[in-house]
Amino acid sequence: MPVHGFSSLLVAAIFAGMTAGACELSFRDQVLLIQISEAAPPAGRTEIASMAGAELECAELGLFRIVRHRGSAMHVLDPRRAFNRWGQTGISFTGGPSQALRIYLYVYKRSDPLSLWREFGRGRFGEEELAMMSITGDTVLPWQKVRLLDAGRYRAAMAERVSPEEERLIDLLLREKARWYMAANAAGCVEIIDISPGAMFRYAPEAIVTVSYRQKQGPARKLVLRVPINPAMPPYVGYPTKNESDITRIREPLTGGGVPPNDGQRR
Repeated sequence: MPVHGFSSLLVAAIFAGMTAGACELSFRDQVLLIQISEAAPPAGRTEIASMAGAELECAELGLFRIVRHRGSAMHVLDPRRAFNRWGQTGISFTGGPSQALRIYLYVYKRSDPLSLWREFGRGRFGEEELAMMSITGDTVLPWQKVRLLDAGRYRAAMAERVSPEEERLIDLLLREKARWYMAANAAGCVEIIDISPGAMFRYAPEAIVTVSYRQKQGPARKLVLRVPINPAMPPYVGYPTKNESDITRIREPLTGGGVPPNDGQRR
């Protein structure tokens, strides 16, 4: 049987096995979706509008959850991602929202395993996932109404801190990932200057880690890293990226010629 024929049968079998139950979104994923809505306008719009308490349309596509709000771009949840769990479709000028979703899934399914791990903290796609991302213009999604957390519950969630045990783990992993990143980029003497306090809140999507480094006998310099975090799902701390392209000098010199002892040991 041709590969495309097998995929079509697999998609049909999965759709046939779907129940008529509600399209469920976890508490964490609702919080993350509201965060996204308050950070920037969706594709094709210019105004920012919080989704707190909003009624959305939600559809299941295998393991994925797809939501849409007031006709704007769709958001796609991949529950196997540890980081950046929600993706967003673009705007299609031909074929409407369904075409935009097909394009998003077409591009996403071609992500290589290394990119999936570095950007999302997830493994390679399974056969069922690949089949579900091969939707066609004839695919009908089972849309249902869902309502997100109201503003009060959302604000309370944003103020919730992780446990002391989780805080120690996140702090340790952030330091290790920052040093690993600097070593991979040929940095010399490295010191962790600061980890943003916001990293220790339960629903913070990322941490800001400030490091200083010096190569050979050159001046000390500072670099700010953005590191995705998720205390609820391994690997808990993701791959760092530079927050600032401009590297600035530090007035205070580093102490000693190597990694400071307090930061060079596991805590």
